[in-house]
Amino acid sequence: MHQTLQRTEQVRDTRARLRPVEATFLATAEHFSQRAKQARSAEDRSRFRDSAKFYRALAAVTPAIPEGCRLNASARPWLSAQAERYSARAEMCRAIADCLREEGSKLLLMRMAASYDQLANRAEN
Repeated sequence: MHQTLQRTEQVRDTRARLRPVEATFLATAEHFSQRAKQARSAEDRSRFRDSAKFYRALAAVTPAIPEGCRLNASARPWLSAQAERYSARAEMCRAIADCLREEGSKLLLMRMAASYDQLANRAEN
């Protein structure tokens, strides 16, 4: 019990010392790149690198989720974990595209969404 309390206090102290990270897609990509370097299994490294690549692609279109943009975070338990990840990425791309004004950026994000939908369909089967 004492060790658990001590660990909780250490985590709380560490969080208090850390500055908040800027919430941008590039910062998120860097976070996943760092996680990939620290991952123990090849599967985890691959998954984290894939996530970093996804957020770098989003950062190329827009720096962050536009103000007032709402994401549909509905859970679909019948999907596999990988299919759910791909579906969530597709939904994020569509939601961001809806918030953008530039047609070229919207089109790029809609293409990304379609690609992730295809990956989700393949992962389901």
